[in-house]
Parts: sequence; C-alpha cells; structure tokens
Amino acid sequence: VSVFVGLIGVIAGFAALAIIVDALGRDLTFTGRTEIWDGLLPFIEDRLWYGYGHDALWTLETTESRALARAVGFPPAHAHNSVLNTLAGIGLPGLILYFGLFISTLTAALRHLRRSAFAAWALAFCMLLLVFGSVESVFVGDWLPVLVMARLAMAKLTRSRRIDEEQDILLADAIRPTLSIDLDAEPGGYDPVGVKPPS
Repeated sequence: VSVFVGLIGVIAGFAALAIIVDALGRDLTFTGRTEIWDGLLPFIEDRLWYGYGHDALWTLETTESRALARAVGFPPAHAHNSVLNTLAGIGLPGLILYFGLFISTLTAALRHLRRSAFAAWALAFCMLLLVFGSVESVFVGDWLPVLVMARLAMAKLTRSRRIDEEQDILLADAIRPTLSIDLDAEPGGYDPVGVKPPS
C-alpha cells in the first residue's frame, strides 16, 4: 500500500510540476538547472558504475570537471539534483546503496508511525529529502548523517517493539497454566487456592 501511495504521489507530482516548481521559487527549467543536467548526463554515462569521486566534477581541478564546465557554459557548484549528483560522484552501486538505506528508513517510519513521534519525524525528513533532492544535491551531503540517525532510531524502535512482544509472549506463557479451567470437572471439585470450603 505504501509503495502504491508513493507511486500515485510521484505521478501527481509530475502532473502538477508547474505548481511545484513555482512553489519552490523556480521555473520549468529549474532556473537553468536543466542545462547542468544536459551537460552532466554524458559524463555520467561514461562512468556509470564507479563515478568520478565525491564532488570531483565540481572542483575545476580535473580534466573532466573543466570539460563539464565548458559543456554547461559555466562552472556549476554541483548537479542541483541529488540522483544525478550521486551518480556522478559514486556511481550506480552507490545510488542503489543509498536508496536501500532510504527505503528501509521510510518503510520503518511508516510501520511505527502510530506509536512514535520519532517515526513521524523520520517520515517527514524522508519526504523533505525527496522534494529538495529534485532541485538540490542533498543525498550524500550534510543530510546523509541525519538519514543514518533516522535509520538507527527506527532500528531502536523496531528492537523495542520486538522485546515488548517477546515479553508479552513470555508473560502469557507464564500465566496460561494458572488460568487453565477444567470444564468437565464436578462443581466445587477444583480449588485453585488450596483451601476447601467448610462442609
């Protein structure tokens, strides 16, 4: 259900793209970002599997970074898109690992949403990553440690919930023998306290 709702949200987002970029203070070219993306895509295709190194394409210190600046027409500070920036820096395996962390954090937050304010915070943070990640490079920058902390918080919630469930099972197992009732016994034939009433 979560994946289905997420897909509907993505489709609705693309359908309302003009409204979204206007709310972000951009235009449909994302304030020139599409020029950066067009110039960057051939570089990503050349090193799709291993990238150029974290932020190496934005330094103007390598041949590739200077070639990218010429292709774009100006030296960009970063890709202005988290997916493209991650692909350029650490390649497709790095992007897959990142989304593995992201999706596990998101699903854990949804699982614990009704029980913890931390889960609501983690869910809101994941949504912010998706929104800002479309126009800024936030996946492997300063926001990565926050995502790791959110995942650790969700892991702690999962562990606490599992411990509570195990304790409930142990308590039920301990109580069950004392609550056994023999429905076939004669009335008054079972004395749970061990004291027979006076005759």
